[in-house]
Amino acid sequence: MSSPQTRPTCSRCSRCFTKTSSLTRHRKRCLQNIKGPSRRKSCVACAGSKLRCDLQRPSCSRCLERTLVCEYASRDGTAIAPSLAAVTAGGSILHDQSPDDQSLRYNEAVNASTVSSAQKTTSSIESIGSSTLPESDDPLSLVDCGAESTPPSQADTSRENVSRGSVSDRDGTFDSMTAAPEIGRGVFEESGIDNPEMIAPELIISSYRRQILLGAARDTPNTDPVARHTMHFVIRVLKSWPRMMATHHTSHLPPIIHRLQLADGIPIPLAYCYTLAKMWITHSEGSRDLVQKTIHDEVRRLLRDYNTYNVMELLAAAQSMLILLIILFFGIGPSPALAHPIDAQLLIDMWNVKRSLASTGLFLEQESNHTLPSWKEWAIVSAKRRTILGLHHLEWAWSLRYGYPILTCFELGPFPAPAARYLWQNAHEKEWQCLYKDWLRQWADGSYKMMELFRVNAGKESDALDPRSELWLAEADEFGVMLMAETNGIGVQY
Repeated sequence: MSSPQTRPTCSRCSRCFTKTSSLTRHRKRCLQNIKGPSRRKSCVACAGSKLRCDLQRPSCSRCLERTLVCEYASRDGTAIAPSLAAVTAGGSILHDQSPDDQSLRYNEAVNASTVSSAQKTTSSIESIGSSTLPESDDPLSLVDCGAESTPPSQADTSRENVSRGSVSDRDGTFDSMTAAPEIGRGVFEESGIDNPEMIAPELIISSYRRQILLGAARDTPNTDPVARHTMHFVIRVLKSWPRMMATHHTSHLPPIIHRLQLADGIPIPLAYCYTLAKMWITHSEGSRDLVQKTIHDEVRRLLRDYNTYNVMELLAAAQSMLILLIILFFGIGPSPALAHPIDAQLLIDMWNVKRSLASTGLFLEQESNHTLPSWKEWAIVSAKRRTILGLHHLEWAWSLRYGYPILTCFELGPFPAPAARYLWQNAHEKEWQCLYKDWLRQWADGSYKMMELFRVNAGKESDALDPRSELWLAEADEFGVMLMAETNGIGVQY
């Protein structure tokens, strides 16, 4: 082995490496002053028990069920205690309680933890601090990955299976049910990454969520009236998109399709979609099965052929699949042709389309530099992001409707939130450029991000928003309003 004097050394921080390739990857972050977060994802209690953690914050479902203090390891290996505002001794979240009550309940939770649990926590932290992992030049490999909201009964079953299996790797060389990259809440605040907006999510469905979707729904679907009301609102908005296409053709477009996509004619996938939307809107009960089968066959064709499309055709295909799945899931009634798990498999297959679309680019350098981009490039990138968000909407509503753990969208945190309606809907380049320059001045501190929208607290008594959220909502179109309703209608707390 090389002596320390001959090892490759970083000129900035003087850190030594055994391989030149490791130094090269390190420099990419070091020269930009980017620090990697803790590689430990599970809470210390689950890590000590060698069980899968669902990574929920402030407390995972396993710790909630067992009245344990749920702690996550920080970058330096020390444990981070959960927020007082959300810890309970009996498994319920603390809302609308005084600080004294919260403190009392937190102390009760601490006292409920056993000595053996504390010993496991200590040993887990020590093992985290002493372990080393190979470096990676992929920013997503350094980011804590989130998980879905999973009922304890389902989560425990999967954890028992995982404990008998192997640990999943990002390259997919190991077979298990552990979660693939799906970025978790709060990750960018904790990651130390200076410019998270340029990190595009890989949009890979986890093996665990795949198993959940293909399995049976839980016995007691979510009956919270606010969540159910929000679900119905989102479904009604989604159903309006194919109706808009069937009724108004291209004079009025769903908020995922930009007019510039049609400048050289309607792309073939969207042309077929328009025809099928009209067939759906005019069908009779006697032709329902035929319409459903025709739409289903078109979705399957697109899922088979999308890899052969160029960027614009791929975007049109993803948008077409979204519209057609809205019809199949919410607009045409139940059918044996879409009996479970066929419907779930369609959602799973759509993740491959989302990933393929994301790989074509979801950010513009001008957006990061806060300068004026090309109108067409901005419109197409915005349409891609809206389409991916729309596909997340679809899975979110489907999951809540049929009693499955809802899909969290925290991996989309770096996305700029959907743009102001006067920018998205403007049809003249010169006018758009003037409006965009005004918008840049309005948002001198940087554009509003999805991660900011996730932080809006729907549970507080005041209806006031923070100034940035209030300004964004004032400019938002119906797509943005639906986003705010969804992210704040399910009691997500930070």
